[in-house]
Amino acid sequence: DPHASPHDVARELDRTAPLIRYGLVRPGDGHMRPFVALAVEPLVLRILRGEATTEGVEEIRVVPATVGFEDLLLPAAVKDRVARLMETPHAEARVVVRGRVGAGRHPLLATRAAAAGRGLGVIDASPYLRDLRNQLEPLRTAFLRARLLGLLPCLDGLEAIGSDDLSTRDMIREVLRRHPGPLAIRLPWNAQPPVDAGYLAIDLPQLTADQRLTSWQLALASAGLYVRDPLEL
Repeated sequence: DPHASPHDVARELDRTAPLIRYGLVRPGDGHMRPFVALAVEPLVLRILRGEATTEGVEEIRVVPATVGFEDLLLPAAVKDRVARLMETPHAEARVVVRGRVGAGRHPLLATRAAAAGRGLGVIDASPYLRDLRNQLEPLRTAFLRARLLGLLPCLDGLEAIGSDDLSTRDMIREVLRRHPGPLAIRLPWNAQPPVDAGYLAIDLPQLTADQRLTSWQLALASAGLYVRDPLEL
């Protein structure tokens, strides 16, 4: 607005306003406005220039949907439950998918993200958990960048947090609580998610050996590879 007053600008740059609260603009140290330095999230500038890609965003790994939801190797009862849970998506839904290795947690989330016109942006929690108290802002930035890129953020690796490490669990819970949009959490079958009550819980059964083989073959085929002998896996 070319006619905005200084009061209008100050209101938009208040710490509770969307630009600051969502991390699009970051204030520097100090509290003396209007002298606090302001920094714009670099990805926002790239989007404004029409250069929004995942190139250079190393903290996010995009997992595409290689099969449709109907082709997932899951029991019909599980698919029906997932469909019911997600038939009315919530703007800030928290989806927790648990299962054993090879159960299809990433493929499931990727298909649901694709159904909403998004990709799945996987964020590995491990680098942040090593020094979480000093890595809270980088973790929040990773979530922000996934959202700006039109991805569904999916946090992996939270099983590394000990059940008795209440401080770390509380810090992660606060990061997840403050994220302004939907997100997913991928966990082993018996892990407890550090997230507020009200999340959507999906537990996947373990696949048989034949189902795991078929799943790997489909994934490799989607990447242009073909495996004739199962022992090659």
